[in-house]
Amino acid sequence: KPQEVSEGELTEEQKRDIVHLQGGTRIGTMLHEIFERTDFQDVVRKSEADFEDHIDRLLRPYRELLGQEYAFALPAVTEMVRNVLGAELPGGVVLSRVPMSQRYSELEFDLSVGAPDPDRQVLTEKRLIELLRILSEAHAVDPGYTPDYLAPGAINGFIKGFIDLFFYAEGKYWVIDWKSNSVAASARGYTPFAMARQMAHHCYRLQYLIYLVAVMRFLRSRLGPEADVYGLMGGAVYLFIRGVRKGVRDQGIVFDRPKRAVLECLDDAFSHGYSEKVVRQYAAQVRKEESHD
Repeated sequence: KPQEVSEGELTEEQKRDIVHLQGGTRIGTMLHEIFERTDFQDVVRKSEADFEDHIDRLLRPYRELLGQEYAFALPAVTEMVRNVLGAELPGGVVLSRVPMSQRYSELEFDLSVGAPDPDRQVLTEKRLIELLRILSEAHAVDPGYTPDYLAPGAINGFIKGFIDLFFYAEGKYWVIDWKSNSVAASARGYTPFAMARQMAHHCYRLQYLIYLVAVMRFLRSRLGPEADVYGLMGGAVYLFIRGVRKGVRDQGIVFDRPKRAVLECLDDAFSHGYSEKVVRQYAAQVRKEESHD
């Protein structure tokens, strides 16, 4: 839990740190919108003053929401965007090098869940948890992927939605999710351990597994059923944007590229229904993948 810091205790410098910007759903929407409406290459191409003017224009509709924080929000958000776009991500990816033509913001997906085959069962929330548990036993996925409980109807919430950013860089396709969660009282608190707790608590790992299955289907629809779409995928990156600092590796950054058989197992279950026997066959494939790594 973040350390409580009252407004009166913050120095001028601290107020200009994105870590201390107020939280909430509308602030999260604001920060998402800034990335969506920013040409990432402008952080390098534009002068510092011109880039700050761009951020200022995007913040103006939120002036009332920010209130007295507005004066501090502009430098805080501008510096945060610079840090995120300038950070080196897994695979050597740097977002400031990604042109608008190579990215989709808010990519909508709708993972169709077909009726089960005659020898399969309906994929319920309970069976999805069992599928992940079997894969985790095979070391195919981290135990943190497996939620303790999913409410009835939860699958419907996972399989239809929007991917914050889908883009092509360094010869691969990537998924990014912007997370504006307030996790710690300083950027240094956005450690791998703190991120892992957030990922487990909010079921983010299951979320990106489903995102990646959606991306596989999307690429297959564009490139053809015979294309090695898994080989073209870089993986999923979750950026806890308040903690990311250019030049500080892993701080505020969570990355994963699940095994091929994990994503194919999920895709198969969504398409054809649940079968414990089939899931265990995929788990065996994972062990083979690991033996060749």
